[in-house]
Amino acid sequence: MLNRPLAAGYYDTTDSFRAIPHHCCVYFEDDDTLVAVTGPAHDQESQAYAQLFAAAPALMTLAEEIAAWLIAPDTSQETLTYFANKSRAAIAQAKGQ
Repeated sequence: MLNRPLAAGYYDTTDSFRAIPHHCCVYFEDDDTLVAVTGPAHDQESQAYAQLFAAAPALMTLAEEIAAWLIAPDTSQETLTYFANKSRAAIAQAKGQ
């Protein structure tokens, strides 16, 4: 699952979700397959959860790379800049920015 791009958004409801016209959701970006529904589309908390869920693969990859780096640290400026940039990007995605 971690190698498939995820995106957060909303979808038009099925019969079982008619009480809420649009939901926040997480879906596979390559084929629009629904992964999760986080709540009403207008709800900021639901939007935040969807963004965080969609960012999970990037955050997990970053955590794995940092763990590997801790075993054999490379303190070159290039490596530190790489981790700083990747961290900023993953956190911005998780915040929906």
